[in-house]
Amino acid sequence: MFVVNSVCKRMPGLVAGICLSHAALAGLGEGADSLPRDRTALRASADSVTALNAYDLHEVTTEDGSRVREFVSRSGTIFGVAWSGRTKPDLSALLAAHYADYLKAAASNHRNHKVLSISSGDFAMQIMKLPRGFTGFAYVPALLPSGTTAQDIR
Repeated sequence: MFVVNSVCKRMPGLVAGICLSHAALAGLGEGADSLPRDRTALRASADSVTALNAYDLHEVTTEDGSRVREFVSRSGTIFGVAWSGRTKPDLSALLAAHYADYLKAAASNHRNHKVLSISSGDFAMQIMKLPRGFTGFAYVPALLPSGTTAQDIR
């Protein structure tokens, strides 16, 4: 996995098909059956599940101590992800098909080098670089369960 991610970052045009097929493994917009694969890809443990009114919150801790949260609707779809820690998690695993949107936004010239915000009709994301790490979230607006807002995904 590390090799694929390294190659994807250094040679995006040449190996786009490989990178996108790797990203489509699991994550945002995918079914809850992808959660174990996400945990493996993130090298995470301690999966805890909290049942809330409109969705289940799955939380894992990565090897480096980062926290990753995946929000799963009652229909079984991952509609949001959030993370915080010293490093960014494997975003190709978490963002799945939306990883290409992230790469495009990250490559573009943006004013603030500490905050990356993406907002389109079908995908929203924010990553903040903090003095001692990163925090971020991403979600698909069309998949938000009734009564759930973007502020719930943190």
